Amino acid sequence: MKWNEKNKVLIPYRKCRVKTCFFLTGFTLVELLIAISITAIIMGITYACYFNTVRTTEQCRETLKPYKIASILFSKINEDIRGCYNSQNKHQPFLGRENSLKFVSTHSLGLSKSNKYGLHRIEYFALPQGDKRFNICRKEDGVKFCMGGYFKSLQFSYYDGHKWVKKWDSNWRGRLPQGVKVNISIEGEDNQFHTFSSLFVIPCAP
Repeated sequence: MKWNEKNKVLIPYRKCRVKTCFFLTGFTLVELLIAISITAIIMGITYACYFNTVRTTEQCRETLKPYKIASILFSKINEDIRGCYNSQNKHQPFLGRENSLKFVSTHSLGLSKSNKYGLHRIEYFALPQGDKRFNICRKEDGVKFCMGGYFKSLQFSYYDGHKWVKKWDSNWRGRLPQGVKVNISIEGEDNQFHTFSSLFVIPCAP
């Protein structure tokens, strides 16, 4: 404040001229509290949106897990069956059962060394894990790889050109089936079983 001798009053420095004004302005306590409150509200909304997004992503990931497992398994079976070879060796026939499949293929995951003809003995089968669950395994030239105990069932069927059958032996039938159908049931994170089915065509079948 500045004393005005003429008017006999106190004048605030902020009303004086710029060159002689020494009053420093700033935020009041009320303004600071308002700014802090607004910042807190914005941060609260941001964190809520972030955690909701993370939770939704995790739920989607858990929901899609059975579909991902089925996609991986069907992709491997398709690659192996596309390379299926009608072996003339009676000790290595195309041998299909309801819950297992054995055949010779040119495809390999690199788990074993191929023979001089580049052929591999491939086998798919269900390995019981207890609690009515199965571990689906793939064996290549005796080297086994399993996909985990998520499965409730594994079922193969074979197309002979007219109908689907549950068994196939190329030594007895003299040829390969025209197609293989695979049905699997996978347990999800919700403890529910999801059923998937896919059909695979054998290129070299008659």
